[in-house]
Amino acid sequence: MEWTLGEARLGQPKLSGPGKDADPLLVLTEAALERYGLPVALTQEERLVLTLNLLP
Repeated sequence: MEWTLGEARLGQPKLSGPGKDADPLLVLTEAALERYGLPVALTQEERLVLTLNLLP
């Protein structure tokens, strides 16, 4: 994340003065996921956990 924001300068500036900078969006291909040992697909339970964690 540090490289993404610092060196690569990815992400978006604030939409308004008091707001926060936007987080960058990183899209990985199936080959990249496999290369870094990340799951290519999530189980239904993993999807549910991610969904619940995104709720306010």
